[in-house]
Amino acid sequence: MDTKNRIIDECGFSNEMKEYLKTQELSDYKLTCMVAGSLLKLEEKMKPYKLIDDADDDYYFSARQFYDETEKAIAELKLKDDEIFALHECWYDDDILDEKREFSEPFTTFEAAKKYLKELIKDEEWDETTLCWTILEKWVPKGDETMENTYTYYLVNDEIVYFEREGAAHGFEGYVNSMSLNLPIPFKVGDIVTLNSVPFAPPKQAILLEVENMDCCGVQILYRLENGLWETGALKHGHGWGYGFPMLSTLYRLSKFTGELKDKDKLMLEVQEYIRKNEENGRTLWDAFFLNKYCGESTAYHENLIRSIIKNKTEAFTFKGDVESEGKRNE
Repeated sequence: MDTKNRIIDECGFSNEMKEYLKTQELSDYKLTCMVAGSLLKLEEKMKPYKLIDDADDDYYFSARQFYDETEKAIAELKLKDDEIFALHECWYDDDILDEKREFSEPFTTFEAAKKYLKELIKDEEWDETTLCWTILEKWVPKGDETMENTYTYYLVNDEIVYFEREGAAHGFEGYVNSMSLNLPIPFKVGDIVTLNSVPFAPPKQAILLEVENMDCCGVQILYRLENGLWETGALKHGHGWGYGFPMLSTLYRLSKFTGELKDKDKLMLEVQEYIRKNEENGRTLWDAFFLNKYCGESTAYHENLIRSIIKNKTEAFTFKGDVESEGKRNE
């Protein structure tokens, strides 16, 4: 099996994404990003980094740099005297629709922190749907009776999957987040897809309004916010949850949704029918949202205003106050 296919198989893609990506020409840079952004354990990322042949590319943001930095990050898990780990428990909060975290306690060894975490996972009965993860910060003495954070590790369950080497001028992010991964997708305008970035955000559905694979902003989606309004955004920049952007890109597990939509999501079926009449209608709908954003007005619509756009009524192009009042009239 060649390097590209092996990496695709190991990085946790949905079957649809996996089979499609194997047919695409992918640069060494994209393969590196693919590994860095995946939920592979930190140690497991070392081998695919080494397999990627990017010797002719610039060192920065190359597989060689990710390999070197990951090797250092793993070595830094061994603490010296007076160094500590600070553990923070993180979860997706349904009230603020974003990450919340709280400090748990300090540890003097990685093994002790991992033991604590294993017990926490067992006591709280975490499973593959649990919207919780952990941050482990390494703090070292600065020599002036203060300490500095040199590394930050991100754990899913009890395994490190991402890290950051801290530093204002020369820091390094040992991962590629949902706002930065740019891979082509096999889906077309009008498809309803599932966005799945567990454990960093709950899974949900969205409909594709525009698909231009070459552009990082070219895949536009329509999705429902928790307040009942509807928003558009760029799939490849982590949109789908309002203000929050999960660490894990939705591109990994992206799949076509074929189940029964929740009642409050069934507007997507009307949008889908509208798009099927003419694929350009997806762009028409996105333009209506963009117009209001560009004018500094509302960024979201009530479903009745979206129906107005579908029916080509000019009142769909409204100001923020109209969106809010329309929402209240339909509560």
